[in-house]
Amino acid sequence: MKLLLLISLIVGISFVSVSQARLKRKAPVSAQQNVLEVNRAWVEAFAHCDKSTLAQIVADDCILTNEYGFVMSKAEFIAIMRDQDPEDCKSDLAITEVRVQSFGSIGIVTGLMSEKQGEKRAIMRYTNVFVRRKGRWELVTSQVTHVIVVTLEVPRVVPPKPL
Repeated sequence: MKLLLLISLIVGISFVSVSQARLKRKAPVSAQQNVLEVNRAWVEAFAHCDKSTLAQIVADDCILTNEYGFVMSKAEFIAIMRDQDPEDCKSDLAITEVRVQSFGSIGIVTGLMSEKQGEKRAIMRYTNVFVRRKGRWELVTSQVTHVIVVTLEVPRVVPPKPL
């Protein structure tokens, strides 16, 4: 009886130890989380004109369409960033409404980007498409579109003057 109790106790302790070891292991990072991290790095590098980080994230065969409808290659994009005035790299950039979808080795990120540079302010929607190649996520296409902000003014009704 004591032997059976001892075996049960050893098995129980072993089971608890194995269960705790499994809980301590990090859960695998999902593709969506990875894509979101790369997208954050892209936004941060773009806001600060970090050409070396942008060159690492942007795929060699990437096609970028800016908010004015100009289509450019990676080489053209990096050249524009290289010629950027350092003052233009001092913008406040906020990203909201971020949505991520992943389809195996493809990740799509959409969001709303608000940029403020001095007195200038722009609100844009963006779509970034990432592909996982050789173990890392690369930006293969990006499109940015201006959002037109309409403010409606309610006309003030002035009562007629009495006669």
